[in-house]
Amino acid sequence: MAKFEFEYTEISGLLYPNIKIDGKAELDSLGKYGRLRLSYLHEQKPGMYRKLLLTGKLAQHLHYKGRTS
Repeated sequence: MAKFEFEYTEISGLLYPNIKIDGKAELDSLGKYGRLRLSYLHEQKPGMYRKLLLTGKLAQHLHYKGRTS
């Protein structure tokens, strides 16, 4: 079994893993429709949102939807 080692931050007695998201700069540069799509995915389609986020394709998907809208 694989053993993962993470660094954690303690807040109010709870430990949270320090996770970096690749493509954060790309997410910061989203246009209006990209941000609307992000909000929609996060609130209405959490499964699809998590899948795109974990596979590293979220920013690419949002930029595509922003350009085609």
